[in-house]
Amino acid sequence: MGTLNNINFEKQKFSASAKKIATVLMGVGIFLFLLFTVLSFFSSYEGGHEGGSHGGHHLLRPMFAYLFSYAFYMSLFLGCLFFVILHYLTAARWSSVVRRIPEVFLKSILLLAGLILPILFFSHSIFHWLDQKAVAEDPILKGKEPYLNFVFFLVRSFFYFAIWLYLGHRYYQKSILQDKNGDAGITLQLRKFSAPHMFLFAISVTFFAFDYLMSLDPHWFSTIWGVYYFAGAMVITFCFIPLVLIILQRLGYLKNIITIEHFHALGKLLFAFNVFWAYIAFSQYLLIWYANIPEDTVFFLRRTKESGWLNFSFLLLIGHIFVPILFFISRNFKRNIKAQLIMIFWCIFIHFVDMYWVVMPNVDSHFHFQWTDLVIFFGFSFLFIGFFIFNLSKVSLVAHKDPLIEKSISFEN
Repeated sequence: MGTLNNINFEKQKFSASAKKIATVLMGVGIFLFLLFTVLSFFSSYEGGHEGGSHGGHHLLRPMFAYLFSYAFYMSLFLGCLFFVILHYLTAARWSSVVRRIPEVFLKSILLLAGLILPILFFSHSIFHWLDQKAVAEDPILKGKEPYLNFVFFLVRSFFYFAIWLYLGHRYYQKSILQDKNGDAGITLQLRKFSAPHMFLFAISVTFFAFDYLMSLDPHWFSTIWGVYYFAGAMVITFCFIPLVLIILQRLGYLKNIITIEHFHALGKLLFAFNVFWAYIAFSQYLLIWYANIPEDTVFFLRRTKESGWLNFSFLLLIGHIFVPILFFISRNFKRNIKAQLIMIFWCIFIHFVDMYWVVMPNVDSHFHFQWTDLVIFFGFSFLFIGFFIFNLSKVSLVAHKDPLIEKSISFEN
């Protein structure tokens, strides 16, 4: 276990080659975006799938694949933002040493703000409630029109991104400034405003999940849908942070800084939020099953009675609930890096399945996987990973002038 006296924080920075690697990764991501666009142009089709929530209307399936990938990486950003705000809200000491990883990922809001534009541009193909003819013929959509209309949708979207741009910029810039001047008052200032910032976070993430995911089927609703999306966001975040730390240590960084105690703490949080996701998902299903109201049950019927999606539902049930609980509950498992890596990759995969299961049945009533779905997902992945590495290479890997950094390094569970 290291102390401040025997740690050279100047060495805790990426080499110059990291920016070159980041540029290559972003280039691959852009190429995959272009490939996806070309393939989508030739393979896109019109006309609804029988039984889908958009049946009888023009569809643009590639945009649903795009939305699925977007929702995946938005969830990671939101999870990182929550982690950083929570760090200050609780005055946590253990997380000071790992905080730089989610802080740097907050810069990705710039990408997310730009990548939302295709969704807004093709929104009339994605969201059934923007079809004026359908609204006129459907009393349920007509009743929801004061909320589900394009102008108010744009206003709300602007509101969400204004909050996230402000919070992401503030927490990142203040932390980097503290690296330079060592002002402990910055920590106190961020703690002071963390409570109202958490409120803004909760409101924005809830209504974003309502607008961009739940409204894909405008007849259906769940009052805990925002919590469901938030729980998944935290699962992927507590996969991302330890994964990055493990890779950095394999590259020779953060020796005697990040210890097994920190990995154990992150493992506990991954397990806790996975159980929380299971609780929310089961609660949502149980209430809808018990009430047995047609407008509510359609969500799960589409994912259980239709061809192919039932297998996805069982995979989600077993993979997101039983596998993590059975294998990750052990303390020794969480303190074993190789074992934790297995669970990290498994939970990343199952979050991928979750987001796909949420979005794609709205366009394919029968499971119909296209390899272009992977093209756009990997396009997002290369772009975001490259952007993350590029930003990480510009700063110290540790917030080394945080007033609690010494206590954080010596943290024990």
